[in-house]
Amino acid sequence: MSTIRIANSDDFEAIADFIAPINDIAAMQSLHCGIGKDEILSELKDFESRKELLLLLMFDENELIGVIGGDTDNPLTEIWLWGPFIQKDRDWLDCANKMYEHLITNYPSINKLTVFNNIENKQSRKFYQQRNFEEKNEFTHEYNCEINNFIKLEGENKSDLFIYNVVLNEDNKTSNLDQYKTDFHLLHNSAFPNPYYTTEEVFEYIQKVKVHKLWMLIYKDKFVGYLFGSVTPNNDGYVHFLAIKKEERKKGFASQLLSTALKYFFEERELSNCYLTVSDKNNARRLYEKTGFSLRYTGVGARKKA
Repeated sequence: MSTIRIANSDDFEAIADFIAPINDIAAMQSLHCGIGKDEILSELKDFESRKELLLLLMFDENELIGVIGGDTDNPLTEIWLWGPFIQKDRDWLDCANKMYEHLITNYPSINKLTVFNNIENKQSRKFYQQRNFEEKNEFTHEYNCEINNFIKLEGENKSDLFIYNVVLNEDNKTSNLDQYKTDFHLLHNSAFPNPYYTTEEVFEYIQKVKVHKLWMLIYKDKFVGYLFGSVTPNNDGYVHFLAIKKEERKKGFASQLLSTALKYFFEERELSNCYLTVSDKNNARRLYEKTGFSLRYTGVGARKKA
């Protein structure tokens, strides 16, 4: 007879060992939790340290046979689901259904549920669609650039162009950059409707969490674009947002921002990898590939309907 219980930090090694070989196969990949044991283990520890992790474990006797759950907000109202991950040769649908029902029954405060699966993971995609999850109408591509593949693209040489590494003081001031905050806010929200980091959160993070970086590009005293990135718990670079004002595109500005961020990650921070995600509707994929990024996987997100 199977049993289900909540995971704790003592389970992390076993969870990472269990998930990693499953998540290494595109047809089984759940993409919120990372790929590879080290990456998954790092995600577990990071979210646990912030009290933003809820995982359920299914056992047959003392043998781990299933995992579901994910990273959450705090207090517990939203979850970004990992899995379900089921041991090979088990009844996948039966185990998945039992764990999912246990999750939604025992944690009624969760009112938002999101999944992000590899497009080849048809089994999980169908499972969630049958439980009233609606998939997005676009795919998301994750790219990876290794330090040895980085190609510096400087763009046009403009003497009156400045790229500022925005640093806030304790009063949340950016000295001469304060005048560009409104422009940044407008561009961020037009380029990324309903972003996972608001403009307010971006400024909060660069002030309080030093691994986050915001670069603003100013040309002829006018705000042109920005890049927001960070160093992940796995000690990798990550580009969260890169945007250029519509009328200023195709002038090399995006290349200059991206090169600035990558030089920071690879040269100043001495990291080995940088990641980013981009949607089908974003034509920046060509830029990323020219800079040395290669496609890691393609996924599709889905959210449970209210």
